[in-house]
Formats: sequence, C-alpha cells, structure tokens
Amino acid sequence: MRWALAVIFLCVAAALARFALLADEPWFVRHVLTLDYYEPPSRLLPLLVRGGAVLSAALCLAAAVLVLRRPPSLGALLRVALAVVLALVAGEGILRYAERHKSEERRTLHTRLGQRHPRYGWTMRPGLAATVRLAGRDLDLAFDAQGNRVRSLRELPDAAAPSLLIAGESVASGHDLQWDETFAARAAAALSLQPISLAVNGYGVDQAALRLLDALPLYAHPDAVVLVVMPVQLGRNLIDNHPRLALQADGSLALQADGSLALLPEAAGFWADLRLRRLLWQQLPYRSDAAIARTVALSRALLQKVAAAARARGARPLFLLPDAAGWVTEALFSGTDLPHVEVRLESGERFANDWHPNPRGAERLAAAVVQALRR
Repeated sequence: MRWALAVIFLCVAAALARFALLADEPWFVRHVLTLDYYEPPSRLLPLLVRGGAVLSAALCLAAAVLVLRRPPSLGALLRVALAVVLALVAGEGILRYAERHKSEERRTLHTRLGQRHPRYGWTMRPGLAATVRLAGRDLDLAFDAQGNRVRSLRELPDAAAPSLLIAGESVASGHDLQWDETFAARAAAALSLQPISLAVNGYGVDQAALRLLDALPLYAHPDAVVLVVMPVQLGRNLIDNHPRLALQADGSLALQADGSLALLPEAAGFWADLRLRRLLWQQLPYRSDAAIARTVALSRALLQKVAAAARARGARPLFLLPDAAGWVTEALFSGTDLPHVEVRLESGERFANDWHPNPRGAERLAAAVVQALRR
C-alpha cells in the first residue's frame, strides 16, 4: 500500500514539475490566455502559476517520502478520503450559493434576458424590451420575434429591405451600448442598409455561424454579411454547454442525412449540472494543442461555409477581427480568399471595467467595416 501511494505522489510531482518547465510566457499565452480572455490578466499570473506548480510538486515529493517512512493506517486513509469528499460537497454548495446570490448587474446578459434554445444553446427572449444597467449606464434593450436586437419594438426589421447582417457575440451585439452607438447601427447607416443584429452574448464561432446560416434565407436582399470573430470565441467552441458543430475525419463539417449540419448534444444530467464540473470543464482557462487544432479547423470550415452561403445569396461576406492574436488570424485565414479586417482597439476605446468597445471603439469598428465593404 505504501509503495502504491508513494508512486502516486511521485507521478503527480513529476507532472507538476514538467508543467512548471513548459509553462513559460509564450506557452501560457497560447494555451491559457488567448482563447479565454478578453482582457489579458497581469503578467505576474504565469509566474504565480509556475511557482504554485513547483511548490505543489515539492509537497507531493515530501508526501511520498513521508509515506515511505511512516506508512498510513487504513483508518487514516479513510479519514483523508472522507475529508476529500466533504470538501467537494462543501465546494459545490459554496458555488451554488454564490451563483444564487450574485448581484443582477454581475450576471451575464444572456442569463438575465435570455432563454434556452435547442440549436444555439440560448438566445435573447423574443419580443422583450428592458432597461438594464451595464458598465455604469442604463441601457434600453429590445429584441424582435427572432430574438434579434433592434432599436425598439416599434421599429421592427423588414425582411424585404436591403440588409446588413451582423453576427457574433457581445462585441457584435453592442454590449454596454445604446442601439445607435453600436457598430452595427453605425455601419448600416453609412451603407444605407437595414441592420440585422443576430449577435448574442457568450456565443462561440459555431453558435454565431449557425445562427447566421439559419437566418440568411429569411432576408430577401442581404447586401452584406459581417461575422465578428474573436479568439475567445474559439475557446467557446470547445465548451459543452450548448449544442456543438463537429468535423468529420476529412476536415469537412459533419452533416445529417438530409444534408443539414449535424449537432452534438450539449452536456445534460446530474454530472453536467454540477457546479464544480462546470468550473473545471467550462471555465478553467486551459486548451491543449489538440483542442486548439480542433477548434481552429472547425472555425476555418465554418468561415468558409458562411462566405459561400453569403455569396450564393448575392451578399458580400466580411469577417471582422477586433484585437485578434496574430497566430489566430494566420491559422484561420492563411491559404484562403476570405475577406477579413483586423482592428486593434486602444485603451481609450473600451469601457474601463469590462473591456467591451465604448462608443469611440464602436465607431472605429464601424468605419473599418464600411471601408472594407466599399473596397
């Protein structure tokens, strides 16, 4: 028994030591930061994590030596096991309590104003008009019968009018902004088009692309299609809290028998509902090389499908990349003819408290879109 425990501790110590050696700043940026953060955290974070790994490895090594010198009794092992189980139960309870008592302003917008959807995971509630507080401002939000953001419920889109379709996540939807401040409204006005805002907070590339592909046939005259693509969306492709698109072995999108895109079901049941499981599987910011390759391949395939679908309807496709990491842009667009434009926003073009574009930032995004589409 003692030798088995010692080997376990030694293996854990070796794994932690290996991680500490690998996790330099470039590794950390690629595998932890790029696909999971809007705003890069402090540069001290990689150093703290590596230091924690070294300390944990040393503790595991000391535990292995202690086990060999003084083998634990069966009763001691059972007490440790019971303590671990009780700690997990307590952790689950604390996470559930914190979730229930989170202030309204700190809850995500799609949690406050959204509803579950069988294809996209969630959408905003159809026909809803509400005033919410975001970034220290009271915002008037309205959503039409499809859950698309509109100026107001008195000014609904005309499916027959020449339109600019915008898809993506919170940056695309104009989070923290009044309708007329959003880049969708600004760009559409400059192009003399009707804005159709399909973007929903928290979407990955897969959700945003699927919603755009579903909506495109509903509009008689789509003039242009803009899909916002941010690195954080590639990380969301890998989270199982929504139905996900998948690739076949040859790299093409998986299809159902009728030719429509196949969807993997979202995680469900007791295991999926555990808050500890959500924390570790959905919120822990780490992506392996295999996971990064998988989400890049899926995103490339989706961007190509969106561009083909837009062109088939006579619309100009454009992919807008706010603050894209260089290697992400290269991975998504190298070797393709997909039209895309990158915009690097300055600190004064963002809200200080949550990193979304402020009115100045939205104006820059709109100008980039208009310039690219006119070109």
